[in-house]
Amino acid sequence: MIPSTFVYVMGTRIRYLAWTLSAVLLIGIGAFGASLFWAARSQNIQTQGEAMAEKWAPLYPYVDGHYPRQSWPSWAKTVERANFQSVSLDLTEQDLTRVFITKLGDKVTGVDFAGPTPLVSNSYDVILWDQCERIYVKTFISSTLTAPQRIAIRDAIADAAMELRSLTGLDIVFPGFLGTNTVESFTDNDLSDYYPADQTIEVHVAAQSHAALGDDDIALTTTWHSLTDTKRASINSALVSLTADVLDRFPDGGFDAPSRQMAVLHELTHAVGIGHSSDAASYMFHFLGTEAFITPADSTVLALAGSRPCFDSATAAYWEAVDRQAIADRDIQLYDYQQEVVGESHYQDALVEIVGNMTGTEGAYWRGIAEIAHDPENLYDKWAVAVSIDGNRVGYLPSAPGNIALIEDLAGQARSVPARAIGGYPTDDGDTAYFGIRLVLNDFSAE
Repeated sequence: MIPSTFVYVMGTRIRYLAWTLSAVLLIGIGAFGASLFWAARSQNIQTQGEAMAEKWAPLYPYVDGHYPRQSWPSWAKTVERANFQSVSLDLTEQDLTRVFITKLGDKVTGVDFAGPTPLVSNSYDVILWDQCERIYVKTFISSTLTAPQRIAIRDAIADAAMELRSLTGLDIVFPGFLGTNTVESFTDNDLSDYYPADQTIEVHVAAQSHAALGDDDIALTTTWHSLTDTKRASINSALVSLTADVLDRFPDGGFDAPSRQMAVLHELTHAVGIGHSSDAASYMFHFLGTEAFITPADSTVLALAGSRPCFDSATAAYWEAVDRQAIADRDIQLYDYQQEVVGESHYQDALVEIVGNMTGTEGAYWRGIAEIAHDPENLYDKWAVAVSIDGNRVGYLPSAPGNIALIEDLAGQARSVPARAIGGYPTDDGDTAYFGIRLVLNDFSAE
């Protein structure tokens, strides 16, 4: 287990302190900002990032896939690997997930220029929770708070946690949310060396003083992660430290219940892997003003935060580590061969030699092993993935944005996949139909 950190240090337990929220900067958010909280996604406002994109568009048009080089981590790899489940993107949000290649060879996506940033990333991707994991939000509330204070802060945490569940699609559970008034007790200990339970976002609420925070700070988020051999890192746990200042520091009760929910949601959003936004209108901006929105860009990265598949496509965690004979011995049905191969018409001589005589009936169709590999010499598509059988080229995978991530997973190797032939049947005009190839791509093995 390796804690999440902006500067990765192998084997060292370092926690990443996502954000310290100053209470002074929140004065005045009040009811007006709160009224925008739950309905904010529908607000149609131009973000600073969108204005930047419009500024650059004449020089770096979409059609050429050119954008200026950026100095912050991109969401592009996350977009390419995204597996959206219960969350759907509207047209504006979909447009923000378009991936482009810059003149300098960087991959960027529209949301990179709309404000949100990743909390932590490494060479593999943004560090996020795996979407198949159940995430428990547990509250630890100081016994020094009054009963009304405990209920108020618990409700704010519960409401924010359920909103985060809806926005991300992550399986977030708040044990005390449905019909129980129980909360966990906790004393105001120094949390600097604290380690939360796995698969848990712990929210610790102290009185006005807290050893893990500065005198003027009211919130701090920390994440920990695990790492695979391929550098694919996932969040395993998180800790949100709050003080009771979110309840009573503000004059005349100006920091009301929905505003408290927004402040908690900001911290919980850090806990699922999202950093600050450069858009001052966003609830993820460094400072919350009198107006704060869940912008379209915020909604996009919230959906991305819940889109990480629960497998590592370059390891045996998902792609079965099987040899060629094991593939041949598997019980694969004809309908499992879903992946189309294109360009086979140019390789008919090789296919005839490989496949041999076929009757054209389903039971007689040839089955075997194909190899897929990046073809960097392809003059028409630098992300081309070639398909070969017995060392003979038989076609290519169709061009698709997902090929970029697939090529990264291949890591310069050829991989074995189950293959079958189609076609080869007599046509009405007395000729023979071209042979084609179909593949099973939900497992492959390294040569």
